[in-house]
Amino acid sequence: MKTLLCALALGATMIAPASAAVMNYTLEDIGTFSDYTSSGTGDTFSGTGFVGMYDGAFGHLLTIEGSSAKTIAQIDITDLAGATINSATLSFVLLDGNDSTALTITSYAGDGALGYQFTAPTADYGTVIDTAAMGSNSYDLTAIVANAVAAGEDWLNLHLEGATCCAWTYTYDGYGYDADRAQMRLSVTYNTDPATDVPEPATIGLLGAGLAGLGLMRRRRAA
Repeated sequence: MKTLLCALALGATMIAPASAAVMNYTLEDIGTFSDYTSSGTGDTFSGTGFVGMYDGAFGHLLTIEGSSAKTIAQIDITDLAGATINSATLSFVLLDGNDSTALTITSYAGDGALGYQFTAPTADYGTVIDTAAMGSNSYDLTAIVANAVAAGEDWLNLHLEGATCCAWTYTYDGYGYDADRAQMRLSVTYNTDPATDVPEPATIGLLGAGLAGLGLMRRRRAA
């Protein structure tokens, strides 16, 4: 009986398995200026999303046009705190350009106020180098997101820059387009940290039964 109780006690404190989950982020154009472009480069924009940039101006588009136009984005990753990142994929569509280009995605720490950053900053959490083409595009950002989460960041910022012209998607309502026309998404699969020393319901029942049996045996011996 002692052996049984020891086994049950060990079972009662088994570590619960990690829980797998998926987080899907929608990144729309979050520029709040009313015209197609804005020279207010001191402005900042809040929330998860992106904004296009020209040299000396913001623009309503997702753009990868070499030295002439670039894109910055930010994602609120507070919900991933403490998680183990299994995969992270950034995707978007390019609809209005006419060519493919080499693409560099640079990650950097943010604070929730997306500001003008025409020159690529220092890569805080890694860089992805790939190709952007007309139509659908997707990129593996697993290491970048994992590094940002491990550093305890609340916000992850991305800087997108092409090597040549021209690939973009207009998101300006004055042209008849909506803020989500580029269909920019970040999809993250992750595991939450397992809870420790959590008794499983079935094990609790067995432990209770074992204790009751031990009590009965002791009463019989006393009799």
